Amino acid sequence: MNMEDRLLEKGESFFSQGSYDLAIQMFREVLDMNPSRKEAFNNLGCLYFQKGEMDCAEEFFLRAYSVDCDYLNAVCNLSEFYKQGRNHKRELFFRQEALKVESHNPEHWNALALCWLELANLAEVKKAFEHSLALDDSQASVRAYLAELGSLSC
Repeated sequence: MNMEDRLLEKGESFFSQGSYDLAIQMFREVLDMNPSRKEAFNNLGCLYFQKGEMDCAEEFFLRAYSVDCDYLNAVCNLSEFYKQGRNHKRELFFRQEALKVESHNPEHWNALALCWLELANLAEVKKAFEHSLALDDSQASVRAYLAELGSLSC
């Protein structure tokens, strides 16, 4: 394990213990060594989010994404960040990005459907839920959503 990896691991340990300032210090040291280490940017985003510093959280999540637009952790964190901020158009973009990276995961399709629901596009909600069910037909809650959607369109 190289020094960057050890610092990342140490930072993650500090984060899980609630020692946010020490964790931030570790991740910044990683970035001093390697300014394109996406995990450090993403972890800083998580820390600042936890601290309630939303502008910093967004900046670091976006920096992780800019290093690697296929980095699923950053894509999912950005999706959730925008969902919580009720910026559903931005959330939609990152939900769709998640599907580009991992289209076989029904959870991504379900999250996309719920985002479309926030945007009041029932046709897209239905398509996303149907795609999710095609991947995993054992999802009772998705079936219930689709049945409810069917009753709305009558």
